[in-house]
Amino acid sequence: MQRRYIDGLIALVVLMGWVLACSSSERDAAETAKTPPAAVVMADELFNAYKANEVAADQRFKGKVISVTGNVQSIGKDILDNPYLTIGAGTMSEFESVQASFPKESGSALAAISKGQKVTVICKANGKLMNVLLGECSIGR
Repeated sequence: MQRRYIDGLIALVVLMGWVLACSSSERDAAETAKTPPAAVVMADELFNAYKANEVAADQRFKGKVISVTGNVQSIGKDILDNPYLTIGAGTMSEFESVQASFPKESGSALAAISKGQKVTVICKANGKLMNVLLGECSIGR
């Protein structure tokens, strides 16, 4: 029983760390948007790169500003009330998507977006934890 409690606590700490790592301020997102993207990719290409070889994909994308285009699967807020989009990777599973996290101040811009709409986001790649995670995002042009 105690082992389950410890495992649950560890999972919660990891989840909170992920949420904090993907959270961004408006200033961070503005700086990211000013940085020329190191890569321009479709959401399915990005997800499939991680699915094929996470180590190689991290070397190519993680920590870099990238431009990602795809169709919006879902629009929501994380446990810290930060808005995010999931961008489909060509499958029906929400666990196979790219999750783009935005600063709270981006709420009105995301409110104008609909599921199924094609979007481009400019973000910093944070690696993969179920979804491919992007932070410090802004809507691209």
